[in-house]
Amino acid sequence: MNLTNKDRLFEAIEKTDRLLPAARTLGRALHLLQDAKSTLLDIAQLINCDSALAVDVLRCANSAYYSRASRVSSIGEAMHVIGFDETKRFVCLAVAQKATNRELKAYGISAEDYWVESLFNGYFLEDLIRRIGDADPAEAYIVGLLRFVGRLVIDSVIVGSPDLSEWDGNTVLSEWEQSQVGLTHSNVGGKMLRKWSFPPRLCNAIESQNSTDEIQHASSRLADCMRFVSEILPEGRSFTLIDPKAGGVIPCEEDHPFLITHKLKIDTVAAVYQTAKNSCASIREMMRGATGALRGGTGDVRDKGPRETRDWDF
Repeated sequence: MNLTNKDRLFEAIEKTDRLLPAARTLGRALHLLQDAKSTLLDIAQLINCDSALAVDVLRCANSAYYSRASRVSSIGEAMHVIGFDETKRFVCLAVAQKATNRELKAYGISAEDYWVESLFNGYFLEDLIRRIGDADPAEAYIVGLLRFVGRLVIDSVIVGSPDLSEWDGNTVLSEWEQSQVGLTHSNVGGKMLRKWSFPPRLCNAIESQNSTDEIQHASSRLADCMRFVSEILPEGRSFTLIDPKAGGVIPCEEDHPFLITHKLKIDTVAAVYQTAKNSCASIREMMRGATGALRGGTGDVRDKGPRETRDWDF
């Protein structure tokens, strides 16, 4: 049987549990975290079912970045000390890091650049939602981190198909994805999150990020912010824009409908942009330093070359 490129894509989506098993744990954890009847024990037991994820959460909770007064040795203890919101953040950071610290050969994007771009989007969307209000910044952080998760599946299909072409670096990314596999990363990302049992509003935000069809995609504060972010933040292009020392101009005008609707000034968006760059640079340096100290190296992993399952040491 000859499979179309879209058929190959759907097959790849069905295999995403093997690609990233911790993501399903995160989806279930989000439901528990939002359930008033859930206890710390319920959530700790769920995270402990994935030993690799549990280790990553503990490393993150004990990292210098969070400056905890004393080390924690169990998920239950970590949750008791840091609370639900920080646990949600730790789990999401660990899952997103595992998902995005991979080379995207078809896109021409290195593992580190993919991770950095995802981290930057997480910080940006979180701060933007916090300034607007009427939505959960923690959920915005999750959506930002996983904004490009659909690229994983698209990349695997294109790399494994000799009849498909890699991105030329100039074509609009969504147009190239559509021409190669029949869907964009936002379509695929939404399907992946649904498969992993993420809350519908998070799936919708991911799926509708490049859409202007208000009828097809139910509007929400989070989805509105995602669509705005997709307009002003680069997709897989120059990462000098994420360098806190670089300039960078927000491609947005004062009369942008999103700014008018939410009573924001362009200076506010610029401040969110700079804060996200600073936060991203801070955690990158912390991670590099920890990696170097643990491995006896310089802390700079760029000369090690991408490895599909390479993880940062928190």
